[in-house]
Amino acid sequence: MNGGGTALARKLHLRIWRDSIVANLLAATLLTIIGVQMEPFIGRRSGISWTHIVVRELLVGAVFIIVCAAVSYYVVGRRLSPVRAFLVEEREPTMDERRTTLAQPTKQGVVAFGYWAAILVVAYVLNRRDFVWSFSVDVKIVVAVLGWGTYAAAAMYLLVETTMRPALPFVLHGESRVHAKLESLLTRSLLIGGLGSGWVLVLFLTLIVGSTEQQRSHAEGGAILSLVIAMAASLILTIVSARSVIRPLRGVQHAMRRVADGDLDITVPIDDATEVGQLQAGFNHMLAGLRERERIRDLFGRHIGAQVAEAVLGQSGGMIAETRDASVMFIDVMSSTALAQQRPAQEVLAMLNALFDAVVRTVGNEGGYVNQFQGDGALCIFGAPQEQPDHAERALRAARALREEVDAVARAHPGFNAAIGVSSGEVVAGNIGSESRYEYTVIGDPVNEASRLTDAAKIYSCRLLAARSAIDAARDEAPFWTFAGEFELRGRSQLTLAYAPV
Repeated sequence: MNGGGTALARKLHLRIWRDSIVANLLAATLLTIIGVQMEPFIGRRSGISWTHIVVRELLVGAVFIIVCAAVSYYVVGRRLSPVRAFLVEEREPTMDERRTTLAQPTKQGVVAFGYWAAILVVAYVLNRRDFVWSFSVDVKIVVAVLGWGTYAAAAMYLLVETTMRPALPFVLHGESRVHAKLESLLTRSLLIGGLGSGWVLVLFLTLIVGSTEQQRSHAEGGAILSLVIAMAASLILTIVSARSVIRPLRGVQHAMRRVADGDLDITVPIDDATEVGQLQAGFNHMLAGLRERERIRDLFGRHIGAQVAEAVLGQSGGMIAETRDASVMFIDVMSSTALAQQRPAQEVLAMLNALFDAVVRTVGNEGGYVNQFQGDGALCIFGAPQEQPDHAERALRAARALREEVDAVARAHPGFNAAIGVSSGEVVAGNIGSESRYEYTVIGDPVNEASRLTDAAKIYSCRLLAARSAIDAARDEAPFWTFAGEFELRGRSQLTLAYAPV
C-alpha cells in the first residue's frame, strides 16, 4: 500500500465519527418534531409550562449531540483498532480481524443505540418532577426514545456500511460471503421498512392506547404529522440504502462496458458482504474465465494458426474434410544440412527465425495461412480453411514479396538462401491424425507439385517457380510472371510448365 494503509485507517475513523454525528443528529431532530405531538397524551403537573419543557429538552438534546460527538471519537477509534492494525502494518488480516471489519456496521449501530438508552435515563431524571407518571406514560416515553434510538442505530448501520467499503477488498479476498443476518439485502429492506416508517406508526398507536377521549380528539393533526415524519424517515433510510447498493452495481456496469469493448484486464473490487458482493465476485470469476479462454485461444492460434483456430472453435465436432480450390506455397532452405554443420546452432536458429518471421508476415498480409513449419521449411495455404476466390493471386503476390524478404535475410546472413514453389488446384482440406490428436492440413496434387517445384527452384536463378495452374488461375497477377521452361519433377510422369517472376 506504500503508506496508504495509515491514511485509509485515519479516513475510516473520521468518516465513521462523522456518520455517528449525522445519524444521532437526524434522529434527535425527528424526535423533537414528533415529541411536540406527544404533549396531549402526557400529563404535566399543574404550573409546569410545556414551552419551558421543550426549551429544556432542546438544550439537553444539544448537549447530548455534543457529548455523543466527543465520546464517539474515542469509541469509534476503539472499535476500529483491529481494522487499523492490519491496514497500518500493511499485512494480511487474521480471521478475527476480517470478522471484526465486516461487523463494523453492526458494532457501530449498537453503540449508537446505547447513546439513546443513556438519554432515556437522563430524560427520566430531568422530567420526573414535571409529569404525572404512570405505566402508560412510562411506556410512551420508552417507545419514543428507544424507537428513535433504534432509528439512529439503523441509519448508523447503513452509513458505516458504505464508509467501510474501501477496507472490504482486503478482507474478502476475491469472494463475498454473507457473514451475518444483517448482511443481506432482504434484511436491509426489512430494516428500512420497519424502522423507517412502521415503528413511528406503532408509537402513535401506543400514544392512543390508554388515552382519554379528549386526548384522542386532539391527535388528528398529530396523526397526519406522524405519517409525514414516517414517510420522511423511511425515504431517508431508503436513499442511504439505495446508494450503498447502486454504487457497487455501477462499478460492475462500468466493467461490463469495458469488457464489451474488448478490455479484459480489469477487476471489480469486492467491497460488499451481501449478495451484491457475490455478484462482484462472480463477475471477477467470469472475467478470469474469459481471460483464460483468450489466453488459450491465443496459444491455440499461435500453434495451429488463427484461421484454423477460429474454424475449429466454431465447429463443436472438429473440422470436417472438404474439397477446395486452393493454392499452395512451399519454402525450403537451401543447403540446410551444410549450414547446420558449418555454423553454430544458435546462428542457424537465428537464420530460421528470421526466415519464418518473414514468412508469417508476408503470408499474413495476403490472407494466407502458414500451415506447417517443417524444420527448415514451411507450407503455406491460400483458399483454406477460409475460402478465397482469388487464392492464386494472393499466393503469387506473397511469393514475389517473400522472395525479396529472403534476399534481405541472405544479406544479413551470408550463405543463407531459400527456394519457393507455388501451385494451384483442387485439394482436400481437413484434419489428419487420430481422435486424440490431429492437425489441419491439405492433401492433393498441388501440394506435391509445389514441393517438387521448390526442389527445381534451388537450381533456378531466381529461386522461385510457380506452376502453370497458378498462373492460369491468377488473371491480374499473370503479367508479372514469365515462362521459365518445362521441368521434369521427381515423382511426376509429365513435364511441368513453370513460371518465374519477370
